[in-house]
Amino acid sequence: MLRGFVFLSILLFLSACKVDQDELKALNNIEKNSAKTSTKLSSDQKYDLKKDEINKEVKIAKINADSTLEITKINAQNSIEKTKIEKEILLFQKEKQVEVEREKVELYKILIAVFALIIFVGLTIMYFINKRNNQTKLDMQMQEHHNQRVDKILDIVSSGNVSKNVEKGLLEVLKHANSSLKAIEDKSSKLKRLIFKD
Repeated sequence: MLRGFVFLSILLFLSACKVDQDELKALNNIEKNSAKTSTKLSSDQKYDLKKDEINKEVKIAKINADSTLEITKINAQNSIEKTKIEKEILLFQKEKQVEVEREKVELYKILIAVFALIIFVGLTIMYFINKRNNQTKLDMQMQEHHNQRVDKILDIVSSGNVSKNVEKGLLEVLKHANSSLKAIEDKSSKLKRLIFKD
């Protein structure tokens, strides 16, 4: 229905216009001229379009080149920074390793000093123990020697073969030996006390 209405409208319009042949020729000429100008314009437009296309391609190529250059610069900077960071890491690791080695050397020095001190203290203690043992042996030998002298003096006195003056002299020697023995014992006991106090 809509088609019929449109067709009918066109027919009424054409009949109302009463177009004659001259007008149609003029219209055809105008159309031809417009077609020529449109083809002329279209070749100019084509040239302009081609020029615009080339300009766009040049701009795109320039943008691509600039972006490639920027990417290359960024990559170069990244690689420089990466190598700089790697060098810093290596330097830090070497410094840390040197510091660890230095600490090991200090620890070894301390251990050697401690062992030397322990050995020195041990040798000092052994020296004083040995000295005390020697003093004790000497005291025991003196005591034994004194006991032997006392036994001999007592044997002589008890045998009765000696006179009273000799017996009295022997008893004086015995008293004198006992007093000197006490002095020696006192001296050795003081020495023992000094050894144990240190």
